[in-house]
Amino acid sequence: MLLNKPSTNPANHKIFFDNIFTSCDLLCDLRQLGHRASGTIRDNRTKKCPLVTPKEMKKKPRAEFDYRFDKNNEIMLVRWKDNNICTIATNHDSHEPLGTVKRWYTEKKEKVDVHISHAFQNYNKSMGGVDELEQSISLYRISIHDGVEHVPEKLPTRVRCFICHIRGRWGCKKCKKTLCIEKSYFANFYS
Repeated sequence: MLLNKPSTNPANHKIFFDNIFTSCDLLCDLRQLGHRASGTIRDNRTKKCPLVTPKEMKKKPRAEFDYRFDKNNEIMLVRWKDNNICTIATNHDSHEPLGTVKRWYTEKKEKVDVHISHAFQNYNKSMGGVDELEQSISLYRISIHDGVEHVPEKLPTRVRCFICHIRGRWGCKKCKKTLCIEKSYFANFYS
């Protein structure tokens, strides 16, 4: 693990994790060790931070956010309303500068630009695709006779499938072949 490596300089890394691991105590401990960390956090782990409650936040328009900074522990919590209410805790990031992202509005029946906190932008950029990759690995983990597992990885650009030639974003991490996951070509090819 990154924290156990004595030669690792904490200033060279940022740690991002999901709500299973995030707590205010963990962020405090990591900050004291010099590690910069951010993660989505569950409501029951916010140590009664006086953020707008999720119930109140649901009544607000999309892209509204609230934040609080704990000066003693140097931790910021940001709650943002997107499709759902999400809260991020960080020991190094800020809510500013605000960015913009495109979101679908059913009332207008079009995509519009909405504001997003800087902490959420960094988290989304760093965690992008991780959940999809974990799901794909669990669904399509395939072991073949050479003993090396062929697992799908998300590609940065669309590439044509090796079998059906339709553009897709998934390829084999080991042999770099692009195969459609949706049509089960990946699973069938390596079985």
